[in-house]
Amino acid sequence: MVGTLWAFTVEGQEYRFDFDQSTVKGWGFTWAEINPNQVRVFDADTQRAMVMNFDSPTSFRGISWDGTTAISGTRILDPLYLSGMAKVIGTYQRYAGVQNDWHVGTITQDGAGYRWTNKAGRSWYLTPDVKTQTLYTSRENPYYQDGNTDAQRDTRQFTLSRGNGRYTGFNFMGDYYKLQ
Repeated sequence: MVGTLWAFTVEGQEYRFDFDQSTVKGWGFTWAEINPNQVRVFDADTQRAMVMNFDSPTSFRGISWDGTTAISGTRILDPLYLSGMAKVIGTYQRYAGVQNDWHVGTITQDGAGYRWTNKAGRSWYLTPDVKTQTLYTSRENPYYQDGNTDAQRDTRQFTLSRGNGRYTGFNFMGDYYKLQ
């Protein structure tokens, strides 16, 4: 399970996640194997659990957080390299000028996603969305805000930019970070 990337859709919304040693990356929830083909994902904040039954190496089924909605999902085979998104790996700095160590950082691969680590030592997981060319931040991100306003959404995503067929940087919270 560790290092595999999965997806499922509920009411038209796609959810992606991958398994770290004890947490579900991108969500920050813990997980544990109940038996060789079954995993329990637990959200400590809401005290809710989701159980997933892995029918094969590439599919699962289960019940969502509400305890009644049936879900099923599939394994995603390394979308980073299939899409060329792996080329976002590198060092970035704030284009408007570096004022502190939070304005310089590195994107590295971390399992099926990425990790942003700034020069100040703060780090959070990034989940790629190949279709929208966006890296979604995890709740580890100290700026993360729930909600649906543009300002709140900007705290949860790195919007990638391209030029001449390659990644050149990303926008995050109104600032542009350029690939060095």
